[in-house]
This record gives sequence, C-alpha cells and structure tokens, in this order.
Amino acid sequence: MFVRFAKTLILIAVVAVVSFGQAAGVKSGFDAKDYTALIERIASGANSEERGAAIKAELSAIKVRVSTEGFSRKTRDGATVRGNNIFGEVSNPRAKRTVMIGAHYDRVAAGKGAVDNASGSAAVLMLLRAFRDSPLKDTNLQAAFWDHEEQGLHGSRIFVD
Repeated sequence: MFVRFAKTLILIAVVAVVSFGQAAGVKSGFDAKDYTALIERIASGANSEERGAAIKAELSAIKVRVSTEGFSRKTRDGATVRGNNIFGEVSNPRAKRTVMIGAHYDRVAAGKGAVDNASGSAAVLMLLRAFRDSPLKDTNLQAAFWDHEEQGLHGSRIFVD
C-alpha cells in the first residue's frame, strides 16, 4: 500500500512540475508509461554500478552533458565505500542562474529500490528531458544522482564538501 502511495505521490509531483513548465512554454513529452519504464530500468540494476549505468545511458540518450565524480569514503563502521556521483546538465548560454535537482540512486540490500529511489532518479531524468527540449529562459538546469546515500549520505556529502 505504501509503495503504491509513494509512486502516486512522486508521479503527481512530476506531473505538477512538468505542467508548470508547460504553462511557462515548456513542451513536455511526459508519458506515465515512459516514467514507469524508466523506474524499472533503473531498479533492475543489481548494484549501484548497474543502476548508475542505466542513468548514464538515459542521460546520453537525451543528449545532455554528462559527468561523474568518483569517491571513496569511510562508513560509520570504518569500512571504505567507493561510489560515483553522476551529473547531467541542460545548459543555456544566456543563463543568469542555475537550478539544481537531484536524487540518490543506490538502494538497501532488501528489495529493488523502486520507490527508494529509482522513482526519484526517474523523475529527475524526466525533468531533464522536458527542459532539454524547452529550456527555461536565463536558467541552467543541473541534475545530480548521488551514490551511497543509504549508508550515510556519502555521495551528497562529497558533493558539498
């Protein structure tokens, strides 16, 4: 029940943002079937490497600039984790500001992580796709996909440090 509620809530949020974009002149190709298929592609990865590869493949397919930031960091119990943050950007040469959106793409060992957080990663990808087709006036859109969040927010901490 919670999973269905969470998926519905995320879908409503994506539709609201894309609808706002349409009101602002953004042409969206948003399709709930595309969104669900994207969640499934990301969630089907057995580990962060496979999930990250699915995200990078989608970023390349939608033709936005892609970069990665590799890192290693100690966990709470002293083990070292290695991960990759992934970034996509819709650049606007007349930009006066930048808006950043993000989601983490790792998951806990139990389950496929469709809600936590393949759905969030898919929502970010859908937004990039929409705004790549119709960029916002005077705005760059950057997206971050953080790794190893479930083990202590490692990816996002590396990004802000």
